[in-house]
Amino acid sequence: MHFEEVLKNYERMIHHLIHKYQIRDVEGEFFQEGLIAVWEAFKSYDKTKSKLSTYVYSCIARRFINKIRKENREREKHQQWLDQVTIEDLMIEDDLSLDRRMLLDIQEELSDKQWCWFVEFVLRDRSVRSIAEQQGVTENAVKNWGKLARKKIRHTLEQKEYL
Repeated sequence: MHFEEVLKNYERMIHHLIHKYQIRDVEGEFFQEGLIAVWEAFKSYDKTKSKLSTYVYSCIARRFINKIRKENREREKHQQWLDQVTIEDLMIEDDLSLDRRMLLDIQEELSDKQWCWFVEFVLRDRSVRSIAEQQGVTENAVKNWGKLARKKIRHTLEQKEYL
């Protein structure tokens, strides 16, 4: 049996598990993880131990659960950081002459990760590498937060007539 046939047979299983775990997979990350799990199951399958469908199902489910746990750990770690940092801290610590209302408007528009990038990169002038190390992510992830944040910040500043 070729992998293409196996993949075709188990795509529905991936979608089923995404639905079962109530995963919002807007960017297709979980589907991609499911494809990788099918590939790894196909390569390591031993027909003397179980049916292929049972093995593939358990591989996909295990991979999804591990990814969910990892994302939850990252979210908790980031939330702990956010709980410690307030706009007042930024105003005092960095002695910025920024408008408090403007910072609040920007914070409302950004995701937690984008706000982290804004605080660390823009306000505290830290490098992408140091932010990535602190957050336990890749430099590309931090750059992506910044790319998405810049668009939102520009839109907010124009909409609220700061520019």
